[in-house]
Amino acid sequence: MDTRELAKVLKLTAQLMELHDENIFKIKSLSNAAFKLSKSGIDLDGLSAEDLEKIDGIGKGIVSKIQEIQTTGELKELNHLLSITPQGVVEMMSIKGIGPKKALSMVVKYKKD
Repeated sequence: MDTRELAKVLKLTAQLMELHDENIFKIKSLSNAAFKLSKSGIDLDGLSAEDLEKIDGIGKGIVSKIQEIQTTGELKELNHLLSITPQGVVEMMSIKGIGPKKALSMVVKYKKD
């Protein structure tokens, strides 16, 4: 998985964490790391944990997520969040201007009607 794809996984994880009212500091950290990685063009393959931590915006928690993605091709936390997210919310979030909270409010409103 290249750096941009990995950044997309981290960004989606952060968005779903926001949707499910997770820790705001973890959300900001993931979002920041995803943004910096997507713009960096750095090849993460073969980098050690120490090398990854030297990248601006990447701490130990993010390093473990990156290594999990590189090793398994997926992120357990993201899989869990996807399993508890209402159907269609992820697709709605891909529309410009619709973030996690707005997508969820649209789904909840639709279910009430």
